[in-house]
Amino acid sequence: MTLNEEIVLICAMRYALGRRTYVVGSVCSELKKHYNEFSITSRKKIVKKIEDYQNEYGIIGSKIDDIEWNKIKWLFDDSNKVIIKAKYYNIDKWEKVIAIKAPDGKYYSIPDVVEYQTAIEIDK
Repeated sequence: MTLNEEIVLICAMRYALGRRTYVVGSVCSELKKHYNEFSITSRKKIVKKIEDYQNEYGIIGSKIDDIEWNKIKWLFDDSNKVIIKAKYYNIDKWEKVIAIKAPDGKYYSIPDVVEYQTAIEIDK
């Protein structure tokens, strides 16, 4: 991703914060899609913007939008990364992966932020 593309995505994120429209889903989807291309500095800026908005206004947009923004915040905050053993649906095989540990104790995939149904934390 070029610097200009990164700037445009951050601007789109700032625009979408607090909106109650389909644009939130679109922006969050693009942020997840390009997660691995963002610089560490940009990831930190994204987390800070979301936290600042939450500190000032509480919930971000509607409840479903707030859930999406929290997932982005967890994804982009490296302090939430843990190593887990995950068992996939209908497969009797455990796989070691890096995941996001949310404040509610649930584990999510990186970068899609899909909840692991069966997981065991093995390392921080």
